[in-house]
Amino acid sequence: MKYVKSCGAIVLNNVESKLYVLLVQHTAGHWGFPKGHVEENETEEETAIREVKEETNVDIEILDGFKETINYSPFSNATKDVIYFLARPKNFDLKKQIGEIDVVEW
Repeated sequence: MKYVKSCGAIVLNNVESKLYVLLVQHTAGHWGFPKGHVEENETEEETAIREVKEETNVDIEILDGFKETINYSPFSNATKDVIYFLARPKNFDLKKQIGEIDVVEW
């Protein structure tokens, strides 16, 4: 059975007492949090930081105390773990990743 591991972040932005969540719409049409595959010699946190930057152009700071793993089988012969961290943005210049992401929004 094939095993896949991805990491990403739930990026929260608090503006004037309103909480905004960073979401991406993939070219396949579904919405989700920015995430992606772990590269060789990369930590889970490094993967999350890199993937958020690649998909949205947002630099993030991962917050302590939250790490959630979701496990599912995307295909009959595969299992996948997706690890999410909680993060805050360091910048707000949204820019989608061409070829993978159609929309980036708060």
